Amino acid sequence: MAIKRIATKRQNNEKFIKNFSNLQLTDNQVSVISKGLKFVPTPVTNINNIKCQLLQDFEKFARRMRLKYIFHAENKEPHPFHVKSDREPPVQNSVALESYLESVKIQLAEIMPSRTKNNLSRNEHKALKELKNNTKIVIKKGR
Repeated sequence: MAIKRIATKRQNNEKFIKNFSNLQLTDNQVSVISKGLKFVPTPVTNINNIKCQLLQDFEKFARRMRLKYIFHAENKEPHPFHVKSDREPPVQNSVALESYLESVKIQLAEIMPSRTKNNLSRNEHKALKELKNNTKIVIKKGR
């Protein structure tokens, strides 16, 4: 019964595919191609990379906040030959600013990114890699 269902599904998917090559496509390759050119597979997420990026973004934010605190009263135009500095501003005397930055950092550390659900099966993902790595295949939009 399952084989008949798979064969019917493949026939339905092949309605949208014109294979002009001698290459025999697997069921999973047909399934992936039939999803269309606008289909976007779920990206692989690495929680460590997400947390590292979050920390880097926070450090940039904290630097900008401290610089705004230091230079908030200056309303002059920057010199036309001004070169931006990479200098890290020191911790400020403002208890409000530093406590705010600390609470934001703590909240960011507590965030646990959720894993996204894959929209491709493991076999379809493997088939997509096979199609991608095969340089003899050209996939185009139909007319």
